[in-house]
Amino acid sequence: MMHHTQLSLRQWFMAMYLDAESKRGISAVELAAKIGVRYTTAWYVLRRLRLAMSQREEQYLLNGEVDGDDMFVGGVSPQTTGTLNSQGPLPHRGEPR
Repeated sequence: MMHHTQLSLRQWFMAMYLDAESKRGISAVELAAKIGVRYTTAWYVLRRLRLAMSQREEQYLLNGEVDGDDMFVGGVSPQTTGTLNSQGPLPHRGEPR
């Protein structure tokens, strides 16, 4: 990933941290300002980091039977204050609505 780069290891790690810290990822403009590089360099760094992370995730896809403890799938979260579903949260499997 970092072959033939002139960026310091510190800049790479800072880019990883800043991208992971924000919910939607950091923009190349913000990253360029924070690690002191040009926009095109920041864009390249983010592209390389995200590509590496996506390749890693492909290796660990779940298949077969998956057990999940304390998980919430669909419906309305009990912590939600708005009413997205007028009938309330979805019932557990096998329970009548």
